[in-house]
Amino acid sequence: MTVVYPQSYEDSIRYHILHTVYTQSTQPQAGRKLKELALSAGFSSDQISVTMGNWCWSSSEDRHTFGEIFSSRAQNSTNPVILGDSDTDAAKRKQIVEGWHSWSEYDAGFLVLFHGEIVCKKESK
Repeated sequence: MTVVYPQSYEDSIRYHILHTVYTQSTQPQAGRKLKELALSAGFSSDQISVTMGNWCWSSSEDRHTFGEIFSSRAQNSTNPVILGDSDTDAAKRKQIVEGWHSWSEYDAGFLVLFHGEIVCKKESK
């Protein structure tokens, strides 16, 4: 889950984050299945601890750093943002880059990413 403030930047930032995740060799839905995967690997429920964490970027320095990293990734990526349409791709890429820059300068802005966490404990012998 992602929370972006102000919401005027939400579409381009969320689009970029999701696009980045889905174009890499990742399993973006794997977090939902972590406990199931641990159980299928032979851990019992009492050996599994499932929690949730978050990352929040709110300070001016954090927004600037994170905004620069992701605007640069969006600008310099060789992966198409919109498949098969270079004009729409260039316009969407420009929107994403401008969104990251504008968000990073907005003093009340923040970005929160939530993520699942799992710890599996092996039985001691």
